[in-house]
Amino acid sequence: MGTHANARLWFNPREAHGIEGVLAPRTPSILFYFVSETGVRSDAAVGAFIVPIERGELVAGAEDVLVDLVFWNDALEGKVLEGQEFEMWYGRTIGHGRIVGPQLPFDGFDTSS
Repeated sequence: MGTHANARLWFNPREAHGIEGVLAPRTPSILFYFVSETGVRSDAAVGAFIVPIERGELVAGAEDVLVDLVFWNDALEGKVLEGQEFEMWYGRTIGHGRIVGPQLPFDGFDTSS
């Protein structure tokens, strides 16, 4: 199932249309719109699970959160590159982020914890 890459996320504050409550890790409903170097947002959304790497909650106003993004689409292999920026959508734009680590094949969730 898909590929994954490390990313840093910034969530909008609640008063700026941020999420309500805590976003559960591995929520499958998050969509990502990649943004070009010229600031143009892609028309095509891609889905991914957010798996936190560092401790901390995924809440409105959270900043610089290191996560692993597990993309649903195998067709993204080789296309998710370090430095790419994106917007996060969950019924509305709830934040943005940047790919900071290599794209790796995904071999399943760690269920040991």
